[in-house]
Amino acid sequence: MDWTWCDAVSAIGNVVMALTALAALIFAGIQCRDSLRQQRWAEEQERKQDARELERRERHDLELRESRNREVFRDRQREISHVEAFAVVQRCPGDSGKPQFRYGIELSVPTEASIFDVRLWVRWVESDFSQTPRCRTGAGGDGREKSYAVPGASHPWRMVRPGDWLIRPAATYPWTHPQPLPSDSDWMSIYSTTDEHQVTEIEFTDCYGNTWRRRYNASATETYAAAFELTYANEEELENFVVDE
Repeated sequence: MDWTWCDAVSAIGNVVMALTALAALIFAGIQCRDSLRQQRWAEEQERKQDARELERRERHDLELRESRNREVFRDRQREISHVEAFAVVQRCPGDSGKPQFRYGIELSVPTEASIFDVRLWVRWVESDFSQTPRCRTGAGGDGREKSYAVPGASHPWRMVRPGDWLIRPAATYPWTHPQPLPSDSDWMSIYSTTDEHQVTEIEFTDCYGNTWRRRYNASATETYAAAFELTYANEEELENFVVDE
């Protein structure tokens, strides 16, 4: 079969058309690949943005929750911040005309609600006791670090109502139950750095079920303590504020 000029032109045209179609297919494939890559990149950026936004919201929620928890902690601490226990003394005439002194503890509970499971630790001269209470001995081991539990290490006062209360060594038991202390009482507070009459610690449970402890500074010229420490949290909001022993 003889090729004519028209056949050659037609064949070349077909080849060109085929090459053009192939190039268009390749270009379309490249565009599709780039489009998919761009779509995947956009989806990845969107996922990262969503993750950052979720992290930001979670961090914001955590900060709000921590802020609310701190506010609850400060409110609870503020409610019981003025609960105090300290040694008091009363001057009374003696048989020989010389003044004699009686010592006790004043427990001040200026709260709206009662406090529960109240326990004190004191350093006290043993001659004041008719029934010597149990004690715990500190690192000193020479008796100077001896502290007594008031009313007992395993028997706290189950409830103490708001008010001012007087506690003294008793004749039958180591300590009396808290007795109301009138506002015009002649019992005077004392701040001692000796081991004779000194409150070293107070612990109780508030009306929300949280347990607090205040340790007094035994070496200061005036017995003063920082804010109450939280030793047990009954409320979930306060769990992160419990101090380690």
